[in-house]
Amino acid sequence: MWNMIVVDDEPLVRIAFKSMVDWAKLGYYIAGDFANGHDALRYIESNPVDVVVTDLKMPVLDGFELIKNTKEKNSDVFFVILSAHDEFHLVKNAYRMGIEDYILKPEMNESNLTIMFTELRDKIESLTQNRSRSTGSSRPSDSVRDGLLRKIVMSGASDEHQKDIEKLGLRLSKGQSLCVCCITLDSKQAVGRLNGENGQVFVNTTLSIMQGILSEKTIAEIFSNSFDEYVAVIMSSEMAVSYICNRLRESFKRYMNLDISIGFSEWSGKGFGRLHELYVQAKADCDIRSMLGSDSFAEKFNIPAEPQNRNALVHKAMRYINDNYMNEITLEDLAKSLSVSEAHLSRLFVKNMGKSFSKYLMLVRVNKAIEYLRNTDMKIYEIAEKVGYSYAESLTRAFRDITGQSPSKFI
Repeated sequence: MWNMIVVDDEPLVRIAFKSMVDWAKLGYYIAGDFANGHDALRYIESNPVDVVVTDLKMPVLDGFELIKNTKEKNSDVFFVILSAHDEFHLVKNAYRMGIEDYILKPEMNESNLTIMFTELRDKIESLTQNRSRSTGSSRPSDSVRDGLLRKIVMSGASDEHQKDIEKLGLRLSKGQSLCVCCITLDSKQAVGRLNGENGQVFVNTTLSIMQGILSEKTIAEIFSNSFDEYVAVIMSSEMAVSYICNRLRESFKRYMNLDISIGFSEWSGKGFGRLHELYVQAKADCDIRSMLGSDSFAEKFNIPAEPQNRNALVHKAMRYINDNYMNEITLEDLAKSLSVSEAHLSRLFVKNMGKSFSKYLMLVRVNKAIEYLRNTDMKIYEIAEKVGYSYAESLTRAFRDITGQSPSKFI
């Protein structure tokens, strides 16, 4: 999946270009669109971009300056020009600067765009493969960078990792303000997609969508933890969470026809040293939201939309519950483990979660029970014991309380 941006000062041209073709089928992800070269250049400087489709006459920074400034820093970016009938003399000048092709705006239609960008995709892939054979690897550090990031997030980091982090260009440092975002795909839908396409293409497409959207509002390092779980380490606290969540859900549905669940950790100012702990928070948040689907779950159970703003004590309580749900847990036990009073913890829980401790515990247990129902052949009474209930009847009552249905509906 190749990342592409569109740059034109006419909004209707940008809209038409994006909507005329199923770009995902052609192997492209439209990571953004911009009204002038200045905004586009700022985006290119901090995000991976393979193809730029641009007008030449624009305010602030025109197409020529955009090409010149981009090529000076990254000669691997491909440019396609959107041109009017009377601008061919400008297009000739652009060819001298190394553009790939041009298309006249009045001739922009599905057929012409499909032919042009299929040829461009084939050329990019051929050049990438040739470069891979001559150097031994197309992007030699990507798998190593992802591997280190995954190791730090999943197993924890230490000062010993600092040198490798700097060497591989990961944007992580001590004392940095970070949070973790966990995204899970609907497993059945994802498996259905995997049956029809190459697994690595599927993962790369998913990562491209995430990178493109997160980079609109923040700085993030992203990796795939499995074919249906993706993790982002976010490094900008000025993040519009509701906007990001909506864009991610809309894009995954539009480009891949997949439903997703999204969870966030709290923000931490201790840098990469706490990444594993933050991941555990984000995964727990994501698991809870995945039970009935992100939107319906949040609506039905009134879970706040911006979980990373929750009280740190509540996050610790959530983590305790997610680690111990299979045991007998009381509010008294939880309060003692956190060295606070029951009354104080109860008030914080309701304020931050929109529900009581006991209701949240029930949610976690039902969510875990659904996983067992869908992935094992265990009996109801066996699952009840696994998730903290002594009797099958108790689990059934919890299911009816939370979902309005019996456990058998989730098999």
